[in-house]
Amino acid sequence: MAGLCRSHYTEYLVRLVNAAGLDPSPLYTPAELAAAAERHLRGGKPPQLPGETQGDYEQRLRDALAREAPVRPRPPPPKPPLV
Repeated sequence: MAGLCRSHYTEYLVRLVNAAGLDPSPLYTPAELAAAAERHLRGGKPPQLPGETQGDYEQRLRDALAREAPVRPRPPPPKPPLV
């Protein structure tokens, strides 16, 4: 962890993920995936279809998130001016 406390190491990892535009949805638990779908999809989280397995439903949510709310690389924050 390069001498960082847990919260600063997490912040560092999030910065790397954002800079690279990596999609974290494959790592989400079902609850996190549902929350992300509710937060980012137009119309909220779609209902599970009759006969659809939990795994198929989760993949459908991941696909919808990738389509409607894709993760794009973010530019690094501006550096403070040299004084």
